[in-house]
Amino acid sequence: VPQVLYQHKVEYYGEFARQVGLMGPLTTRSEITIREPEEQAAAQLLNVEGQNASRWIILAPGSSPVEIHKRWPAVRYRNLIERLGSLDSALRIALFGSPSEMPLLKELAAFIPSGRGRIIAQPNIELSLALLRRAALLVCGCTGAGHLGALAGIRILGIYGPTNPSVTAPFTPHFRLLRQNYACAPCYRPGFEHGCGTPVCMTDITVDQVMFAIQAVLRDEPAQKMPQLATTKATYPVRNTGVA
Repeated sequence: VPQVLYQHKVEYYGEFARQVGLMGPLTTRSEITIREPEEQAAAQLLNVEGQNASRWIILAPGSSPVEIHKRWPAVRYRNLIERLGSLDSALRIALFGSPSEMPLLKELAAFIPSGRGRIIAQPNIELSLALLRRAALLVCGCTGAGHLGALAGIRILGIYGPTNPSVTAPFTPHFRLLRQNYACAPCYRPGFEHGCGTPVCMTDITVDQVMFAIQAVLRDEPAQKMPQLATTKATYPVRNTGVA
């Protein structure tokens, strides 16, 4: 039986809006206007001026509490922070999440070199967008942080496993996908929201792979075209080789 390819949710729902004349052709360009007080507060918090992207790299390690299997392991984020800290003394690292994720953010913040990082856990969405748009890059999984990054127009490195980026990736041309090309992934579907219990599609992604992708983004290298993936019916891990 051939696998069915899926349409991005924005395009899927956008088609309804087009059919009833509520909108024209879809665009992936962000057109978010942020008020001046939030702009000034963001510039002060990150110590940057104007709209220029700084050397801030933002990491969003969390997820919904019921979708922890979609996270890249916290220990990998810790190792990534240590690698980034030694890569370039000009780099700054921010940990981004909701106020409810503060324990995780504080745990990881302890590994950021002194004076070179901060935690961003703002309940103010507009301020969060203003902070994101001033950074060089956002690294995240399949979470709301990525969609905020798309609205802010920031470059995004998405670490994906169970979920299908063809359907739910941030709707932006500034998205770079990193995933293991495993036969069992993506598997996230109705009735299988909590995964197989052994998400090797996430845990097998190495710090070296993420560092390589980050450096490619910082060098302004173009990303590969988003693959058209089919959601599988897998219920257990099936590894194979290669990274897409």
